[in-house]
Amino acid sequence: MIPSARVLLLALALALPAQALRVRSFTLPELVQESAVIVRGTVVASRGAWSDAKDTLYTDATVRVDERLYARAPTVAPELTVRQPGGTVDGTRAVISGVRYLQPGEHVVLFLRTDGVRYYLIGFSQSIWTVDAQGVGRAPAAPGLELTGRPAPAPVREPLPAFRARIAALVGQKVTPLRAASFHSCSWTAPPPAPTR
Repeated sequence: MIPSARVLLLALALALPAQALRVRSFTLPELVQESAVIVRGTVVASRGAWSDAKDTLYTDATVRVDERLYARAPTVAPELTVRQPGGTVDGTRAVISGVRYLQPGEHVVLFLRTDGVRYYLIGFSQSIWTVDAQGVGRAPAAPGLELTGRPAPAPVREPLPAFRARIAALVGQKVTPLRAASFHSCSWTAPPPAPTR
């Protein structure tokens, strides 16, 4: 490629509008209310996958369930597939700004919805809480995630037994139901296009 063509391609790439993933901010009581399943587990694998129609890329993470903290159903499988938007399959890649992907080896608490086959995060990274020797706390949001409706909660870690007790107390607590349209509660935004001449 000639140098001037490289410069032109770089200029075009930099001129494209940056996009943000706008997601409604969820409190811990709202995450509990919206969850079909809350588990503590370990991410054991992650791989790209096409949708059944082969028109959308996803990342499917396999999570080994170490502890069931809550479930609407009487049982939870020992491993869950958590589907996230975007991914890579055979060199084809879809990147979604603001999505924090589950990584093999991570110890997490997940707040999940289900379609009966796969599980989905509520409010994207808001429903990923990391677990380590210091306790449990919300995972940092991925770059490009913009929370709307209220300020993002302060990052706080608490001991696992205290977190378990808080979840147990919230499971029985009444929380104002969210709108039916809150399943995804997100939109992609970009600055308005530059005027054309």
